[in-house]
Amino acid sequence: MNWNYFLIIIRWQNVFMIWLMQTVVYFRYVLPYCGKENYSFPSFLLFLTATGAVLAAGNIFNDIRDIDTDSRHPLKPRLVGNEITVGRVWRWYYLLHGLLSGVIIVGLIYFDWPLLLAVIFPMASLGLYLYSTYFKSSVLVGNFMVALLCGCAVWITTLLDDHCDLKTIPDLTSRIPLILYGYIVNAIGVTMVREIVKDKEDAKWDLLAGIQTVGSLPDRTYKWILNTFLGLCFLFNLWWFQRLSGVLTDANWYLGLFMIFIPLGLIAAIFNLPHKPSIYSFLSKLIKIYILFALMLLILWQRL
Repeated sequence: MNWNYFLIIIRWQNVFMIWLMQTVVYFRYVLPYCGKENYSFPSFLLFLTATGAVLAAGNIFNDIRDIDTDSRHPLKPRLVGNEITVGRVWRWYYLLHGLLSGVIIVGLIYFDWPLLLAVIFPMASLGLYLYSTYFKSSVLVGNFMVALLCGCAVWITTLLDDHCDLKTIPDLTSRIPLILYGYIVNAIGVTMVREIVKDKEDAKWDLLAGIQTVGSLPDRTYKWILNTFLGLCFLFNLWWFQRLSGVLTDANWYLGLFMIFIPLGLIAAIFNLPHKPSIYSFLSKLIKIYILFALMLLILWQRL
């Protein structure tokens, strides 16, 4: 196996980012709220392995489906079908699903994983298959599927302890549940914005391949849609921070204002100012930085 090509195709940076989100949420929020009576580090490692297998297989299948589209895009690596044979990539795909099946069985038998957790992993894999096969060429439907899966990747950390009520939406006057579920909603919203930006970045080459996305819409309509989702992010965070004012110290609250609203405002300002088409690549990277800021804030809120 050529590990360099394998890591590129599975989008290792995105997999690592999800792993980082799950690790921070589990150790800084789930365990302090639920207690360590049912904590098992090997179980958590299996959990990360299952998550990585689902994401990696989904990215591989997406690359297989996008061979024609990527061949037209000058910035895509175009590895599948050139540097790596399609047959080898399919073998990686099946091996990852075999690994996923094995991990789920071990989790159920040896670590008493709840059935819901075991079911969610293949459901997420099916969702990624449906996205690449049917919903990628759609207006907002595919974007919402990816955003929802991102939020789900954070939420499922609460399922590792079947005896903890954090997996259901608890009393949001409590500090940890309020921060955690606010973060999950933010993860969904920001991922939705990034997916819409990426669709515009790839719109020219998607159209050449016959793929219609939100990025293919007229500029005025596209601008209205993206601003709507940015506005929803702002409104939700205004409500969230109003609730957080009752459970955070002043220092933590103002730190959150700085790390959430300034990047969001910068993204909105850059998008609405006159710009060249190349700005969408920059915005996509800027949103990744915003995601890192939000993750850093989660850590700081549990340390300050």
